Amino acid sequence: MDFERRKRPFRYLGRVVDIINILLSVAVITCAVFIALDREGNLILFPVIFFCASAINIALLVKYSKRRESFRVMTLGIGALLFLGLGIFTLLVVL
Repeated sequence: MDFERRKRPFRYLGRVVDIINILLSVAVITCAVFIALDREGNLILFPVIFFCASAINIALLVKYSKRRESFRVMTLGIGALLFLGLGIFTLLVVL
């Protein structure tokens, strides 16, 4: 097993990123369901969705930066900043 880690060091990182993405995706879906059930009472969940989407993009950015795929890293960085900005904007609107 130790030999496999030395042979492909980023394989383990990919699994961790995939697990993080699954957990954050479940959080986004759960928040969306709560918003669909009661929009007025759960307005604070809109920024949570955008912050989770930004975290997903950041996790993928780390994964692809280790693989040295510069175009994907650049587009994921732009997406992460976009979702972060939308999250801050919606947080200011909701509060």
